Amino acid sequence: MRPRNRRAFTLIELLVVIAIIALLISVLLPALGKMRLIGWKTISLSNLRNIGFAAAAYQESNQGWLPLFPPRNGRGMLPEFIPGTNTRNPLKKWYLQKLAQRLQQFEKWMLHRFDGVAAITEADQQRLRRLGCPEPVVFVPAGVDLNRFRRDSARQPRPRTLFMIGSFDWLPNQEGLDWFLREVWPAARAQFPELELHLAGKNLPERFAQLQVPGVTVHGFVESAAAFMQEYELMLVPLLSGGGMRIKIIEGMALGKCILSTGLGAEGIHVRPGFDIVLGDSPEEWLTQLGRYYRGELGQQAIGEEAARTIARLYDNRRVVESFLDLYTILQPAPRVAAS
Repeated sequence: MRPRNRRAFTLIELLVVIAIIALLISVLLPALGKMRLIGWKTISLSNLRNIGFAAAAYQESNQGWLPLFPPRNGRGMLPEFIPGTNTRNPLKKWYLQKLAQRLQQFEKWMLHRFDGVAAITEADQQRLRRLGCPEPVVFVPAGVDLNRFRRDSARQPRPRTLFMIGSFDWLPNQEGLDWFLREVWPAARAQFPELELHLAGKNLPERFAQLQVPGVTVHGFVESAAAFMQEYELMLVPLLSGGGMRIKIIEGMALGKCILSTGLGAEGIHVRPGFDIVLGDSPEEWLTQLGRYYRGELGQQAIGEEAARTIARLYDNRRVVESFLDLYTILQPAPRVAAS
């Protein structure tokens, strides 16, 4: 048998093949980059959807409670939230823990895609740094337009009145009001029968809009939050979960209102308990403070005056704008020095 003739690649043919592959790669790389970006967007949307699913699953397994992440000031009223620890379903436990891991990875990835970060509380600033967020990470609090919240000396609040105002499509507000009505109000009403509670806010769920409880008046949506706040005396913020800064506390303090809040509700706001705010975390502490208010021992007028001074000193929008300008100055590239 005659051996077959085997023809090897010549150097020129090999170079031509390599050139064609390089050309194809150069054409495909931009398209692959776009596909990668689309992939990240899809992952981001999936992560956000999974966060919602995880919160709903947690709530279902914990008698309607929403997940509470580690308390930022040591005064949280609920146990620290570790995904899946309170569910008996092993599959759901595994699922929640996987979601938490993915969310943490997503947050760490996102932190490196910004030139600068403004945290609205100092606790948030510290947490972002612990996660590895690159500097600058600066503390810039949420501010208030003091021109919109000027006190009207002609309006005098009605004595022995409590009020709560907020957006009730936000679940922590619903949770807090449910807690107050269940754990505090029945005993408060029995011990202090002249107390009144007034509720205002948009998107009230039906169970609140149709509430029929002695001493409680539901106003629903009000045109002017400032006018409503000035009608009543002691502002309540019974928050058990949630993060960030409560703007309604800032607005109430600007109007000189004395505020009774949980520690978590006042988180991130530069206040001193007993000086410019009143804090309590348990039903017993709230009843004690309500009793002091009812008997005229709380000193709510002096606390309200100090609250207004705190806001004017630290949270005026003009001061907040200056903080943002400082951040922009840090981010602005240094001017180039012209060559001589």
